[in-house]
Amino acid sequence: KLFLEQWLGGMPLYSMTVGQPMLRRRHFPFVIGPEHADRWLTHMRAAFEASGANAAVAAEIMQRLDALAAHMINASDDVPRDPLPPGM
Repeated sequence: KLFLEQWLGGMPLYSMTVGQPMLRRRHFPFVIGPEHADRWLTHMRAAFEASGANAAVAAEIMQRLDALAAHMINASDDVPRDPLPPGM
């Protein structure tokens, strides 16, 4: 919740609590392929529908999430798979 609030332009509470998002790096320990990104987007769309969110707002956020999901794909990348140390 804190990450999404910050990512959508809200207060930087995520950064104040956890540190810089480094979202892609934080997910390197997990192999993420296109099928994983698509599944995540499917669940996010379903969550918006179930919440009764304004359709125009949901569509705008989903457009941004589509780009984010594509950015997170790392299955064929040579990246460190070890988790970041605590506090990073």
